[in-house]
Amino acid sequence: MSAPAAYALAVAVPLLLLRRGFGLRFIGLTGGISTGKSAVSSYLSGPAHRLPLIDFDSIAREVVVPGHRTGALDSVAKVFGEQVLQKDGTLDRAKLGQIIFNDPSARARLSRTMRPAIWLTFLRKALHLFFREGHREVLLDVPLLFESGLSWLCSDTLIVYVGPETQRARLMARDAIEAQAAEAKMNAQWSLEKKKKMADVIIDNEGSIEELHAKLDAWIAAHSDKQQRHWWRAWVPTVPAVLLTIAIAPAVLALTAFSRWMLL
Repeated sequence: MSAPAAYALAVAVPLLLLRRGFGLRFIGLTGGISTGKSAVSSYLSGPAHRLPLIDFDSIAREVVVPGHRTGALDSVAKVFGEQVLQKDGTLDRAKLGQIIFNDPSARARLSRTMRPAIWLTFLRKALHLFFREGHREVLLDVPLLFESGLSWLCSDTLIVYVGPETQRARLMARDAIEAQAAEAKMNAQWSLEKKKKMADVIIDNEGSIEELHAKLDAWIAAHSDKQQRHWWRAWVPTVPAVLLTIAIAPAVLALTAFSRWMLL
């Protein structure tokens, strides 16, 4: 079995059991550059609603720290050369960004290189939240939710949406850049219109922060009511899931061990 296939199985099988068997629900949150996704993520995971959060941007930064258990930084350096490392051995994000910005094939290579470390770290965090802390619902902040194919895992997918004019204006103000540069950054991502068609819930963020919070409060209220009315769906599959887990546990453990060995 190839290493990528082992990674996929070692991560996908436990996640599928968590999602379909044990009833752990993932809420997928995405958006585009300068749409306000971080504001939504902070509000939903903050004091107002306290949804446990797994932030994929944070994971991507975590796994390239020198000495991280996944060895992702070494893998990136092997693919792109020592030029992407600074003198102190840390990742030169600016240099790496220059390499991949206008090169789709380079972005694809980076994605393939980072994916095993990101997914294994995500799995470890999800297992911790479920078994150690007892949560049954987790918010996933994933910039590339649909592009990466991770949406299959989510019971609900949310997109933070603004029109192109608002997005361009906010990006220009945030990064102090001209319209042409902002347009180039926007075009480097999937369009919001495309993602909008794929999402279950659209959070319009054209207004003020107070209006955004009010919309999120309303969605949480409706979402909580739905979960309370269908609470039994989370528990009915648990018994067969436990039996299935016992049956396939040796294979999952072997694949996980192999994946860890590959990352040493």
